[in-house]
Amino acid sequence: MVLFFALAFNASAAESEAALYTGEAVVADQSAAERDAAIPVALANALAKLTGIPHATAAVRFSGLETEARNWMQGFAYTRHRYALDGGQQYDQLRLIVRFDPGALDRAVREMRLPLWPKQRRATRLFMALDDGAGRRFLDDTDEFIAFVAADSAQRLGLPLSVHLAADGETRPPVRTQEIWGGFTNTALRSARALGQDNALLAAAYPGGDGWQVRWSMNTGSEQWNWRSSGATLSQAIESGIQASVSRLAGARSIAASDQGSWVEAIDVINVSGPEDYARCLDYLAGLGYVDQVDIAGAQGARVRFRLSLNAVPGYLFDELDRSGFLYPVGQALGGAARVYELQQ
Repeated sequence: MVLFFALAFNASAAESEAALYTGEAVVADQSAAERDAAIPVALANALAKLTGIPHATAAVRFSGLETEARNWMQGFAYTRHRYALDGGQQYDQLRLIVRFDPGALDRAVREMRLPLWPKQRRATRLFMALDDGAGRRFLDDTDEFIAFVAADSAQRLGLPLSVHLAADGETRPPVRTQEIWGGFTNTALRSARALGQDNALLAAAYPGGDGWQVRWSMNTGSEQWNWRSSGATLSQAIESGIQASVSRLAGARSIAASDQGSWVEAIDVINVSGPEDYARCLDYLAGLGYVDQVDIAGAQGARVRFRLSLNAVPGYLFDELDRSGFLYPVGQALGGAARVYELQQ
């Protein structure tokens, strides 16, 4: 349930870049006093999304911004999450969601010389299995709360994530449980890419110690990571593991404060055989987190020169192009005017 209040806030922004400029905070009620106390916490959450810095660290680093938090607020809403848990317990949480001025937050990140996690985030698909004492199994539609915890933890940290839930009667799951427990990510990555998502995340959860343990494996196509998380409850173990995934992704993609700014770089792409290839190149380049704008500088036959306005030193762009496999580096144009890449079909 979402309750809207004045100013320009729209919950549909949660699926867009604008959601990175919203922050959340748990509140006891909708009183003005409770809201005023929660606004700085929401600001810390929004800044954590932009930088990839964990919320707890951000809350300390950004302390003293209470006045700025209220001045930067553009709108607010409340949302309530309710789930029935095992044993008749009820999960019932009221949150304040605050929309902040994007320009003000961008300036704050620059002035504090913080890293910037590019806003174009690659989507991640989570495949999770658990051993709850009755054997190992995939998450299914009876595990709605577990899926909510994972997706909600990711959303609050600025990571686009969807959770695979096994359908009733599913005979050919996209990933086998043995692969999840073994941390084998190649099949999961192919399945994620078939769904239009770039990263695959595996999680194997089981009771252990004084609570729950989760083994995690992630594959982005260019990086692979493995780690563990634990918690007194499964929810706590999942939240910890999602935070670790964000730290790894943000750490691999973030722009250091000293590398932020404005640059223009040209690249030539060959093997562009028609309008579909042209559109593919435009979509790909415009979706890179280090690119603010794509312009066409010229075209001749199957060769197109793109002029890219960057928000980071060009090395970030070239490293990303070399990792992606979408464009293959083949050399330099005459006179070194542009790097040359071949579009892979």
